[in-house]
Amino acid sequence: MSWGAALLFGALHTTGIELILALALGHNIIAAIVLMAVAWSALVGLFCRNLLASVFLLLPQQFLLIASAIGAIFCMVDGRFADGAIYPRPFVFVDQIYFIWLLWRHSQEVIVGMT
Repeated sequence: MSWGAALLFGALHTTGIELILALALGHNIIAAIVLMAVAWSALVGLFCRNLLASVFLLLPQQFLLIASAIGAIFCMVDGRFADGAIYPRPFVFVDQIYFIWLLWRHSQEVIVGMT
């Protein structure tokens, strides 16, 4: 939800997924709406009593987290952020590692929730 809000107020692409969505959808506002819809879907999925519906509502968020983690890995390898800013690799690593950690924890929670 915060990524969508950030795109509503500025075109700064701090994450790879924001940049990809803005380029693919043609406008920052549309990308922001998609990010917010995915966030709302996941929120509804948390409170859904039907297990199958809950998993399907969480999947869009999981896909965005996978894409973000892949983008973070590319940033770490290249030593630059999604907006092209170049920094030392250790700095980029420390800044981007939370995307991978977030994907890992979210995946664990989805799997535990299904069992």
